[in-house]
Amino acid sequence: MQSLSWRDVARIRQRWRGPFLLKGLLNLEDLHRALDSGVDGVILGSHGGRQADWAISALDLLPQARAIVGDRFALMMSGGIRRGTDMLKALALGADAVLAGRAPLYGLCAAGAAGATRALELLLEEALDQMGQLGAIDRADLTPRLLVSRQQGFRPPTTAG
Repeated sequence: MQSLSWRDVARIRQRWRGPFLLKGLLNLEDLHRALDSGVDGVILGSHGGRQADWAISALDLLPQARAIVGDRFALMMSGGIRRGTDMLKALALGADAVLAGRAPLYGLCAAGAAGATRALELLLEEALDQMGQLGAIDRADLTPRLLVSRQQGFRPPTTAG
């Protein structure tokens, strides 16, 4: 199977004047190349699931990716979105937008277009509810300070029993 190269990205960008996003980046070097290629944004992710269980997740890559691209182009995340709280984590870590494919796909399989719509509504409802729990009034309030880092040595409380 032949794969695309950065030369192909440049050729497409030269011919296509509309919005151009690259999907499936999980490498910081590729992110630098994307900046230089003239694309309008990237979607961090692994094309439908972490094909290698040792690969970095898009969520873990987000803070470094945001530091690299700044506000020069759109930074989105795809993959691992199963709950509204997953969307909030991605937004807090620097994503401009989040793509959620699995939940609406399951909804579509279960109940057609209405099921896909309902799955998206449930994600949004949970995200908005959790924003209220966090004291976040709008998108700007979603920052890394709302997240507890595993590197900070957080240990969930245990219950005596």
